[in-house]
Amino acid sequence: MIEGMKENLYQIGKRLKKRRKEKGLTIKILSEYTGLSVGYLSNLENDVNSPTIDNLSKICEALNCKLSDIIIDETPGKTVIRKTDWRINEYPQYNQEVGVIDFKRESQQIYEVITIKPGKVEAEPGWRHMFSETCTVIQGMLTVKMEGTVFHLEQWDSIYVPEHVKHSISNETDEICVTYWVCQRK
Repeated sequence: MIEGMKENLYQIGKRLKKRRKEKGLTIKILSEYTGLSVGYLSNLENDVNSPTIDNLSKICEALNCKLSDIIIDETPGKTVIRKTDWRINEYPQYNQEVGVIDFKRESQQIYEVITIKPGKVEAEPGWRHMFSETCTVIQGMLTVKMEGTVFHLEQWDSIYVPEHVKHSISNETDEICVTYWVCQRK
């Protein structure tokens, strides 16, 4: 594989979404232009699925861009990331706010600060990643369900989640829970 290509391929979805939004298109409209389903496009943008070259070509044609614009990330690695530069993702159905810290370096480590509010969630989240991750509880208590085993973690406890292992996290207390995650992407 070409030097740096593997790292670039991981973020295709992010670049597709950015390009789509720059063009002022909804996923539904992009779906109509490409003939690809809304669900498939959504999964691509969230880096859940990997596109085929044929599908990527259809998307690039609809977005009026070159394949290389999507595959090659020209963003240089960062040395310092300020709190104002974090990418914040809100998941109200899980009572979670996820702050993503991505230095865009060759190691492909991504750092996340996940804050979980107390209270019932609409649906229990469950994830299975293609990378391993570790979590340390900074504040409060965290419940981790991993392949049928339940772990209750207190402040400064840590847990390792291997790649491909289904897991979920929740806050079963009346106080905010703040966790720090290190995701080791390949």
